[in-house]
Amino acid sequence: MHRRTFQIAFASALLLACVFAALTDQGAAQVPAQAAKNATSPAAAWPPQIKRVLPPVAKPLAPKDQEMLELELAKVQQQRDRLHASKPDAANNADVDILLKAVRYALLHGEFFDHKKDLARAETLLDLAEDRLELMTEEGDILAEKRGPMARGFYSAIDGSAQPYGLIVPEKLDLSKPAPLYVWLHGRGDTSCDLQFISGFLGTKSPGPLQPANAIVLHPFGRYCNGYKSAGEVDVLEAIEDVKKHYKIDADRVVLAGFSMGGAGAWHMGAHYADHWCAVHAGAGFVDVKRYQNITDDKLPPWYVQKLWGLYDVPDYKRNFLNVPLLAYSGEQDKQKAAADIMEAELAQEGLKLTHLIGPGMGHKYHPEVLLDVQKRLAAMVEMGRNNDRTQIAFQTRTLRYSKLGWVEALALDKHWEDARIDAAAGDKTGTTIATKNVAALRLTGRHSGTELTVDGQSLTASVARSGDAAPVILVKKEGRWSTQADLPWQVGKRKTPGLQGPIDDAFVSRFTMIMPDQEESAVDRWALIESRHFWSRWDLLMRGEPRAKTVSNLSEGDGARLSETDNLVLFGTPQSNPLIAHVLDKLPIKWTGKTVGMGDLEFDATKVVPVLIYPNPLNPAKYVVLNSGLTFREAHDKTNSQQNPKLPDWAFVDVTQPPTDEYPGKVLAAGFFDEEWKYVKQPAVDAK
Repeated sequence: MHRRTFQIAFASALLLACVFAALTDQGAAQVPAQAAKNATSPAAAWPPQIKRVLPPVAKPLAPKDQEMLELELAKVQQQRDRLHASKPDAANNADVDILLKAVRYALLHGEFFDHKKDLARAETLLDLAEDRLELMTEEGDILAEKRGPMARGFYSAIDGSAQPYGLIVPEKLDLSKPAPLYVWLHGRGDTSCDLQFISGFLGTKSPGPLQPANAIVLHPFGRYCNGYKSAGEVDVLEAIEDVKKHYKIDADRVVLAGFSMGGAGAWHMGAHYADHWCAVHAGAGFVDVKRYQNITDDKLPPWYVQKLWGLYDVPDYKRNFLNVPLLAYSGEQDKQKAAADIMEAELAQEGLKLTHLIGPGMGHKYHPEVLLDVQKRLAAMVEMGRNNDRTQIAFQTRTLRYSKLGWVEALALDKHWEDARIDAAAGDKTGTTIATKNVAALRLTGRHSGTELTVDGQSLTASVARSGDAAPVILVKKEGRWSTQADLPWQVGKRKTPGLQGPIDDAFVSRFTMIMPDQEESAVDRWALIESRHFWSRWDLLMRGEPRAKTVSNLSEGDGARLSETDNLVLFGTPQSNPLIAHVLDKLPIKWTGKTVGMGDLEFDATKVVPVLIYPNPLNPAKYVVLNSGLTFREAHDKTNSQQNPKLPDWAFVDVTQPPTDEYPGKVLAAGFFDEEWKYVKQPAVDAK
């Protein structure tokens, strides 16, 4: 290690300065220092009854080791800041920031699980950061010609944070030609935070079971440990796009694969993004909540939680696998073999026979010989490539969050969280024939859209003229009859549409800014203050990024409109404590005074009950506004990735006299979904099954 020999008197202060400099850099956050400090302190942010699961709490470092690393980090951070000031758009800025962030997070959150190994890892990362900074005095990508395993990074569009990924570039791969890309999703590792994950790609041995000689292998971090859902799902997609910026990638030869938690991710992302891949390989994992958790009818959660299983449960998207080659693997003795067994039966209902390879006598790992077979089969699928001229599409969803497959896109549903399908077949002479279920509007793109259409037995002629490839055709259903349209007949924000359909957690898969209160004048305000800090800290720990945020006292005139241009607004507090809530309140479907709060036929005591909801932002209906909620799955749900799913729907009313727990923000008195026009409709009771 490079020795850094100077006094440590101001080491902690320097580290804190680096932390907040990093928070504001890249637009990652706009939290005043004291608010951010409070938010990252579990003692200040979390009620004592909420126990942290991820990451686990490690034994503290010896003070001398803590101080030494703080000082070294501060020094390298200052070098980085000087270079960044002169080269703000340098190709490798994120490749340095992931290293500094890994050490910073380990220090702030106590992520030294093996003191000897992790201290050495931290020192190695700081040395590597210095080396990269020295090379970055030249122009261009300093890692472009590097071979073997390496750690790289990008800045996430969600929160501006530097996120790492592992990359393996074979020694003899010709980088002048577009290369296939294997995307390998790692298994669960509670103690594999940024520091440990990045360190796995700094040696000479390539990690992971798939090591093709003629393809680049990407290992997304997936925002640590969330089953590649929520921001973890976006991380995979963003990492792929970042690799494409640095290397020539054959977009028609991208493989998705994973094992264990990564296998669950491959099942999920394979089904939800079936048109992205030339092949999907899922090893073990889980595919749905109820069967994986063995939840009996007497143990079922509230009805809306069951509905929300339809966001990720793979059987609800099984028909999408008709569009992409699928290969499953299970150890013969592995309990997670149930995932492939379930999907084998589910896919058989759709006329698809699942190729399911079994490792004889194996538990939760690959059989060496069967792994060779997996690699050979995937190589053959890569050779064939993705079918971009598919004339038949089988599309299935339950939400417009997942609305598109190939040249077919659902633009509106009859009813969310129920089975929706589009089966489309294009013929050169017969036109395009479409059968739908639970779909109110759709769009056809590319040459398959054509002009002669048959939709649910109804004959139509597209009114949009052809020019080269057929122009997009929009079809809208009204009172059971379909018609072609030049555009959708409703205004933005007046109907649930792709990317604007809820539930609450949907606000956190794209760019968002929190507005945090700093008053404690009432029980509701105290609750909002604690919950906002809790969410800030939870995102920081679990999603490995600092949320963009402001406190109410730090708001400037026009901030609401300015932020709404690009961000979902997440507002904590009451109309009295948060002026942005007061500003948009009359355009929201709730009634909220100093005495009562409610919606429709619901009315509660406003001194004890707080509304949480997601809704099109009145300041910009193309974005969301969220009241009083962050991610709705909490610490207790981190014990298994299968439970890291939304736990609240579009809206709820929460009694704050019951303290927040690791499962709920308080006592949920009522909850439900808005209808397809974002209107309140009476919902079943919370305890209805």
